[in-house]
Amino acid sequence: MQEMIHPADQLCMIMERIYDVDMTSLTGGNASMMDDEGVMWVTPTSIDKKSLTRDDIVKILPDGTIEGKHKPTSEYYIHRSILLKRPDIKAVIHAHAPATVTISVLNQVPETRICGKTYEVAGLPGLTPYALPGSMGLVDRVMEAFENGYDSAMLEKHSAFVGSKIGLLDAFQKFEALDIASRIQINSYTIGEPKKIEDSQLENRLESPEKLFAEKEISHTCRELDARRKLADIVQRGYTKKLFASAIGVMSVRTGGNSFVITPMGGDNGYMTVSDLVFVEGDCREKGKIPHETALLHKMIYDRHPEVNSVILASPVYTMGFAVTGTVYDTTLYPESYGVLQHCNFYTYEQFFSEQEKIAEGLDLEHPMAMIDNCGVVLAGPTPILAFDKLEVCESSAQSMHESRRMGFEPPLMTQQQIDEMNE
Repeated sequence: MQEMIHPADQLCMIMERIYDVDMTSLTGGNASMMDDEGVMWVTPTSIDKKSLTRDDIVKILPDGTIEGKHKPTSEYYIHRSILLKRPDIKAVIHAHAPATVTISVLNQVPETRICGKTYEVAGLPGLTPYALPGSMGLVDRVMEAFENGYDSAMLEKHSAFVGSKIGLLDAFQKFEALDIASRIQINSYTIGEPKKIEDSQLENRLESPEKLFAEKEISHTCRELDARRKLADIVQRGYTKKLFASAIGVMSVRTGGNSFVITPMGGDNGYMTVSDLVFVEGDCREKGKIPHETALLHKMIYDRHPEVNSVILASPVYTMGFAVTGTVYDTTLYPESYGVLQHCNFYTYEQFFSEQEKIAEGLDLEHPMAMIDNCGVVLAGPTPILAFDKLEVCESSAQSMHESRRMGFEPPLMTQQQIDEMNE
């Protein structure tokens, strides 16, 4: 649990993670958090963010006294102002992810409503006019956004500051969601005009799995334990390859006729463990745990298709280009994409909430892919590793289609004769 880790250790861990996912340079970016005693902990200036140790973290007492062997980040006044003037915020992150920098250079904010999950995780950021980095003028301008109720602020020509009312991991997930929304927004213009979720659609919600599935004590079987191990490993791999984000993406594996294990509500895909996963059987869930909010859709797919043994729902950046522009994703790009993905069904954002039975009915091993507007892609496989293979092929093919258009060419698809040869 996060609250059981010392603030200095949390900051070291999160800055290494920010660096590893390419959201900052070696000495760029900074983070802070306020403990229950009113002490602020903040990262130092001009130190390698991947190799920070507890001794590198700077401590700022409630009276403003600074303790530590390094100077705090030059932007610690912004962190301190946010944490003091918005006591509901517990942690703050600032980083220089290339996509968020791109959006900030254009003096815009990431369109988080381009994807349901990025909006759910990050909300809407405020926009801050340019001011000199490290200046008190910048402090004032960032605080205008936070004092107006925003939990994050896009700084013109500077990227973003993100605050969290929960803690440092949540702040990281919010920043990551901003970065993903920015990358989807930028890439999608290669193939079409991106469309955001309308205000009226933002009210759509899946029914809580906490209410849908009753709690139940379970006895672990060897098959279920093996499925947990495979699932945790694959989810972490998906996060490493940027097919999942820490708070975006879900996967499940069947463990029996009417049972499966699935990633949890509010989980961290980057550090998914076997104990985090949730067992679901029939209309019951593992006691003390809540499955991902899409658990009912997974159950519907398994109930209708006994040949399906693993399901993934993900929002990788290149695939999302098709989901947000309405451009048709054609699986007949080349033999591997057609051989692995076969046929794809397409659904609207509204159908994801109102017609899950229809989505489940249409997803089988001959039609293992369903593209959902402003949501992502659902994939079904006979095994967890083959379901994940479909996700990899789906995203790599989407990238190829994006890059062909970036070169100024419409990628030629397989001919009907070539398709017929594969189907023989």
